[in-house]
Amino acid sequence: MGHLRAVLLAATMPPEVHAVAEPPTPRVPMPQQLDARWQGLFAALNHENDFICAVAVGSYVEHCLRCLLQARLVDGNTSRTMIDPVKGPLGSLQSAANFAYCIGAITKEMKQDIERVGKVRNLFAHSIDELSFSSDSVAAECQGLVGPYIRPWGRPDEIVPLKDDSHPRDRFMFAACMTCSRLIIDAMTAKHIEAKGATKIQAVSG
Repeated sequence: MGHLRAVLLAATMPPEVHAVAEPPTPRVPMPQQLDARWQGLFAALNHENDFICAVAVGSYVEHCLRCLLQARLVDGNTSRTMIDPVKGPLGSLQSAANFAYCIGAITKEMKQDIERVGKVRNLFAHSIDELSFSSDSVAAECQGLVGPYIRPWGRPDEIVPLKDDSHPRDRFMFAACMTCSRLIIDAMTAKHIEAKGATKIQAVSG
């Protein structure tokens, strides 16, 4: 259990921010940091109970999504404030996923999986009853997960779905793992949108 706590702490802790005259909004973890941590996190969670698995994986998917948004948006404190989970307008996982989809950062299938992972996390986190991945409400969300988004060669409009007979927890872990991997890879190769400069209006002489 001590090893898991150490892994979770390392996986979710943002990088150190050096003090400046006006402290900026802290950055979310960089893609290289998430890439170095996610395999150890998922390996550790294989031996944990359903509650820890759902909450930790859901939070990690959210970190990866915010990491991608940070890599795509204009580089600066305004963008970091936008995606801040506490005070930003894109603070919720749902709003961040919707925004990422609207700017073309993620596919419709990824958006749907991110939303379902978030719903599973919230079911565990907010329920007063003891849930498991076999509980009807949780299993139903896991059943809707698409997974690896593999499109058959020559048939770009089709997606290879996960096996219907897979256990809800296995389905959840696999879909979340593939989602994190895709988000991290995209964040590593993403380029910031360039900030628009001031528009100069030249007077026209009569």
